[in-house]
Amino acid sequence: MIAFYGFGGGFGHLNRIRAFIKSQKINGPYLILTNNRAALNFFSKEIIVSPPDHILFTKTQMREWISSIIVKKNITTFYIDTFPSGILGELNPELFQGVTLNLLCRRLKWKAYKNLIEQPLHYTSCFVFEYLENDHYQYLINQVEEVKIIESLLELININPLSMNGLCDHVFWIIVHTSHLEEVQVLIDHAKDLAMLERVNPEIIVLTDQLIEDDTITLLRDENPRDYYHAANRIFTAAGFNTWYELAPYRSKHIAIPFPRKFDDQFWRSKQ
Repeated sequence: MIAFYGFGGGFGHLNRIRAFIKSQKINGPYLILTNNRAALNFFSKEIIVSPPDHILFTKTQMREWISSIIVKKNITTFYIDTFPSGILGELNPELFQGVTLNLLCRRLKWKAYKNLIEQPLHYTSCFVFEYLENDHYQYLINQVEEVKIIESLLELININPLSMNGLCDHVFWIIVHTSHLEEVQVLIDHAKDLAMLERVNPEIIVLTDQLIEDDTITLLRDENPRDYYHAANRIFTAAGFNTWYELAPYRSKHIAIPFPRKFDDQFWRSKQ
């Protein structure tokens, strides 16, 4: 059995794992270990494994829970997304005796993360999707048998632009962001300010999981943002991994506002 470690906020971890499974033609059986409530948007319920309610999100209890899953489900191959030793530093070599270990790697704020590593893990393969800080890359070189650079990020994420029927006959801007109500509001305010400066009056469509009470915008909560990218005149997002690379074909109309994250460097990404 194969297991994928997908702990973390936002959609980036889950989308990257899904795209990786598709690109590598992994047919399973596999499980997705995650506490992300958006997992059902990406994977079927029967393959999602989440910590039970009585498990505290601490290094010790998460380590014990993951150990039990590896044994109970007879995990022989384990993929970790993003965090070399887990989001809490809970992953250690003792967990993976007899298990082939691999890492899916995007850029991290390495100075912020590296102190969580108690015992470095050894990986059979590391798949790198984004330019890494030098210290981060050097750490991986010392811990992995083979580094594989995934250059075709757009192909990996499987961009498929579509136009929305009935929305192409007028100007509309879209805002795409989840999980953080305050940040969604920042994006809305920025779009409104820009519209005022440019003296235009676009329909502002907000695609989010947050409840926004604002009569001046159109709120959509269960739509696929990709269906709107092609027809939208402007696209406002944060600078997370997921949307940044999805929107590469639309960079001329994409406005990304970076937000602070503990481990993800959105400010670096937004300058690329």
